[in-house]
Amino acid sequence: YRRVHGGQPSRLFRVLSFFRLLSISTMHRYPAGCIPDLIINPRAEHAGTVFFMHGLGDTSEGWGQLVRGWARSAPFDRVKFILPSAPISPVTLNGGMSMPSWYDIASLSKSADTNQGIQQSRNRISDLIDAEIASGTPPSKIVVAGFSQGGALSLFTGLQRAETFAGILVCSGYLASHGEFQYNPENETPVFHTHGLSDQVVRFEWAQQTHDILIAKGIKGGYRLNSYANMMHELNSKAEREAKQFLIEVLKL
Repeated sequence: YRRVHGGQPSRLFRVLSFFRLLSISTMHRYPAGCIPDLIINPRAEHAGTVFFMHGLGDTSEGWGQLVRGWARSAPFDRVKFILPSAPISPVTLNGGMSMPSWYDIASLSKSADTNQGIQQSRNRISDLIDAEIASGTPPSKIVVAGFSQGGALSLFTGLQRAETFAGILVCSGYLASHGEFQYNPENETPVFHTHGLSDQVVRFEWAQQTHDILIAKGIKGGYRLNSYANMMHELNSKAEREAKQFLIEVLKL
């Protein structure tokens, strides 16, 4: 699982060190800056598609092992998983160092009104969703999901579209670029958000604010925010079980 470990150094020092290690590792593996997406096709009759976006500094392969494990057995052997990889771009939080990022992040102290690059990433994910719908998968059989920065993108993309999807799954994420966000009132997609109370990267306060902002905007599908004691910036076993149960319920697996 993707997580930032605790310790004695400051929170910002730990986070920046973690991101820089991810950056160096990623650039070593993909020197040309071209990181492939990961697609896991269903082994049984196709019952739905899940888009899952990774977090800052990661790639599609960062979640590949976990998702492949899900896909090996029923009922997830009926699901197509599409794990896009973010473009490599400079990140202000990381001292301008380039790394896989869906949008720029300047600070961990507060959520920004706007995030450079998020509209381009939203358009890219929307294009992938459009292609999946054109291939014959209805929106009611699509889940838009992600971890951390990817979870933020799942909200920013999924709730601004007119379609009602099966669901949106947010793991340790938040509402980014809330000054640009426009909820589409035709959208009745249910949202499930898992978040650790001990998260030192994306604080639980951000998750609560995201819930309150979207409820105030009148989202029609509901917003369920589940908190987990002692869980940091990660998806622990309990959160994973509940995330999988959400997928089973909304995709009717």
